[in-house]
Amino acid sequence: MSKEAKELAKEIKKEQKKLISYAKRHGLYEDFGQAEYKKLEDKYMDLYYTDKDIARLLDGFFDWCINYDGK
Repeated sequence: MSKEAKELAKEIKKEQKKLISYAKRHGLYEDFGQAEYKKLEDKYMDLYYTDKDIARLLDGFFDWCINYDGK
């Protein structure tokens, strides 16, 4: 795994923790996590098509955001 992919994985875990904490306090909302996903996508999109780990991590985070149900 590339250095950038490892960095992205850490950032995703951090964002997931923040989102879970927010959801516990305030509940879920439409487009849950999309702002956080977009921020990471903008930062790493130049590597999306050349680093399969980056693509896998970003796609996985997107899926997690749209499927998270608070459980």
